[in-house]
Amino acid sequence: MFLRNGALRIFRLFGIDVFVHWSWLIIVYIDYQSPWGQFTSPIWNLFVILGLFAIVLTHEFGHQLACRSVGGTANTIILWPFGGIAFGQPPWKAPAMLWTVVAGPLVNVVLWPILLLLQHATVTGLLPVSANIAVFIHQMYVINLILLVFNILPIYPLDGGKILWSLLWFVVGDGLALQVAAGLGMAAIIILTWMAFFTRSLGLYQYATLYLLAMDVFLIMNAWQGFQLGARLRMEHHGKIHPSDVPIGTHTHAHCPSCNLEPPVGEFFQCGKCGQKFDLFADHGVCPHCGQNYLAASITCPKCRTPNAIAAWLGVDYVRSVQTVAVAPPGGQTDR
Repeated sequence: MFLRNGALRIFRLFGIDVFVHWSWLIIVYIDYQSPWGQFTSPIWNLFVILGLFAIVLTHEFGHQLACRSVGGTANTIILWPFGGIAFGQPPWKAPAMLWTVVAGPLVNVVLWPILLLLQHATVTGLLPVSANIAVFIHQMYVINLILLVFNILPIYPLDGGKILWSLLWFVVGDGLALQVAAGLGMAAIIILTWMAFFTRSLGLYQYATLYLLAMDVFLIMNAWQGFQLGARLRMEHHGKIHPSDVPIGTHTHAHCPSCNLEPPVGEFFQCGKCGQKFDLFADHGVCPHCGQNYLAASITCPKCRTPNAIAAWLGVDYVRSVQTVAVAPPGGQTDR
């Protein structure tokens, strides 16, 4: 699959597919026009963007490889304007989650002294390089440091917020820990949003202000989803609800391949292409609004926490029968 929800696969490494979302090109254009440093040629701005790309990608590989090391599944990375997204599912345990999350920032921690030594060598003359290369190394050092500091802020869903969640998980359980981390994250994001409006009123760089506002919206939406998930986990643990106790009914034609849980009826899935919500199992894994096919996509069972493809939930025979009906001519007869 070379295209996934508007993202193009550019390569595969360690069994992990790396995609770049089309909107990344907007950031490339804006950053290319930005004065990154005292370069003698604007082509060095492009080199800085590629360096940023490499640092973010290495960070995401840290998450993915750590996830695999604890027995989780990890096979996709998507780079887009707000950074990188490592699609992985570690075992639903505090130690596994903590290691998976921490491994990303640890990559930046390892890069920090390396880039610091390179920068020191260029400044002192121990490493004789051109002025452009010296500025480039300095930019890489600054970018890596900013990414490290930003990511470890205790703001869910940033890595720092997820680290806080994982640490609290050891003490108060996954549900309450997630609610605390997500609640603090939303409060911090509101402060960041106010700061974005404040900097705009000062007439500062408008692209940076708009970017910060867009990121705040993305972060607070994810924090709210985390808060809701935490509430559900707490209710499950207190016996108030159970993933298999769904009063609105379940799909009897589908079940989790790992624990046989029948998925609930309802428009809970949001299409990544058109943004519309639909019933993933009633519509046979295909968005009825735009036709996007999700049969190969994985979802995590709310009961056993095991990720499986939609086609596996539906079953091969059921998927084939639906496809046969879909291509049958009027009258319901098929050629034999």
